[in-house]
Amino acid sequence: MQTYILDLETLLSLLEEAGQNGSLFTELPSGIPGFKEYCRARIDLQEGKIVFCQIEGRNSRILASKRQALQLVSNLGSREWHLVEASSPPRVLSPSPVDRSSPSRRSLQASSLVPQRVPLIDQYTLSRLPRRHRQVLSLIDGTRSIERIVALLHSSADGHPSQQVEEIVQELEVLGMITIKI
Repeated sequence: MQTYILDLETLLSLLEEAGQNGSLFTELPSGIPGFKEYCRARIDLQEGKIVFCQIEGRNSRILASKRQALQLVSNLGSREWHLVEASSPPRVLSPSPVDRSSPSRRSLQASSLVPQRVPLIDQYTLSRLPRRHRQVLSLIDGTRSIERIVALLHSSADGHPSQQVEEIVQELEVLGMITIKI
């Protein structure tokens, strides 16, 4: 994991030039304009381009996503950003939330994919995962498909549990905590 203290525009310019794959994270303390609670921003990069952006509050509650989230974090000036690198582009399980006009790149149904945990998981990164991510990770055993994990997690309070679990699985793969078997 690399750490940068830069404004987002400069950082994204550097990472785009390098063709970086991975996820950027920054912590946003309570009191940031528009948010009364502590939150965390995440930006996923594929070949230096933004493919996902959102701001999460407590309990993995999404406070802002897509262009709105990107605009909010862009206006914050220099921040401490953590980059979790991915050696290859992450599998895209759903259309990019930042740009809905791009076609889906998945070749198989996401529900047929079977995630598997890697043997060693960085405890620091694990401890900073939102609760929902830890729930999904705990159900990943190398035999359950994403569809089965969705069924185990499903509750009437979830709006789109399948899409949410697919996004979480994608994030866990980018973080290097799981691999995907087809």
